[in-house]
Order: sequence, then structure tokens, then C-alpha cells
Amino acid sequence: MPLLKSSPTLISTCETGGYSRKIIIRENLIYLAEDWNGLQIIDVADPNNPRLRGAFKESTHTVDISISGDLAYLADDKYGVIVVDISNPDELKQVDFVQTFGYITGVDVKGNYAYMADWNEGLRIADISDPSLPFEISITPIKIGAGNDVKMYGDYAMVAGAFGGLRVFNVKDPYHPNEVGEFRTVSYCDRVEIVDDYCYLAIWL
Repeated sequence: MPLLKSSPTLISTCETGGYSRKIIIRENLIYLAEDWNGLQIIDVADPNNPRLRGAFKESTHTVDISISGDLAYLADDKYGVIVVDISNPDELKQVDFVQTFGYITGVDVKGNYAYMADWNEGLRIADISDPSLPFEISITPIKIGAGNDVKMYGDYAMVAGAFGGLRVFNVKDPYHPNEVGEFRTVSYCDRVEIVDDYCYLAIWL
């Protein structure tokens, strides 16, 4: 593992024209959720000279991304979840979509399911076993707060619940999830990330 510099320095930039909401790095490619500018892919094989590769701009507001294999799942806050083929980074293609008529703010994919945080409805789950024919299978209201982000941890969906803190859902049966726990934060719980057995929360202070 490379040593972290005590004083990081900027070595390059890459203008995308959008508003970056989420970043995922896979090998030499960066995937950016760029709000109104959709999904942008940047090649950083040469970190001193990053370059734009492909782009998918058919979404209205791409606020989150989850990647599984050669597919990217884009959370579009006013449309649902869009499935995009990223096998060729220079030519991105839409596969299908899950239209929710809700306000999707986060998505995480695990196995055959896409777990969606919905600001109004809480936790939504879609069956994506056939990515070309995804369909929604359950909607579970959040008890306190609002669905703002979601990450999976085993059989549990950890949902950043805005003013409701962290909300925990048991999704062992994805057709019948239930809310089983909470961790109340001092302020607005905006984002959640899971690393090993630890849950990291981004909150507003």
C-alpha cells in the first residue's frame, strides 16, 4: 500500500461540465455521477493526464451509482434506476430501467437485487436477475426521517435517513423487508458507507 502524503498536492484535473455527486474507481477508470450531466467515465491510467472516455446523458439527475460486473445502475432522483452497459467505456448503452415514480436518492446492488433509497417512500427493492427486465418487488416505508442513501451489509440495508439518523432494514426476504434498528445522529444523516464491519456516516453539522 502506498504511503499517504502528509501534504497532498494537486497533479491534474479533468473538466466534466457537471456536478459530481458520487465517485467510483475501478482499476484505471473513474465513474462519476454528474447530476444533470449523467454518468461520466474518466481514464486515469496516466494520473497526470486524465481524459474523458464515455458518457451517458439520458438521465435527468444522476445522484448515485452502483456497479456490478459490466453494468452500472444509476439513481435518477426523478425517474428511478437506469441500467447502463459499461462493457465498452467509450460507448455506453442503456439496457433498461426501473421506473419508480418516486424520488430516488441512492442505490446499491447486491446479487440479484437493487436496493434503492427513496426520499418519500423509504426503501425500495427491485429484482435485477435479468437486467434487461428489472422490476420492483417491495416498498418499505421508513419510520423516522427520509431515505437519502443506502448500502448493503449482509442481510441488512443501512439507510441514511436524513433527520432520522441511520435506519437499519432486515432484507433477508427482499419481498418483505422490515425496519429493525436505528442509530440517531446529532444532525442530518446524508450518506452512508460500509467498510468491513464499520459503518461511516456523513452528517451535516
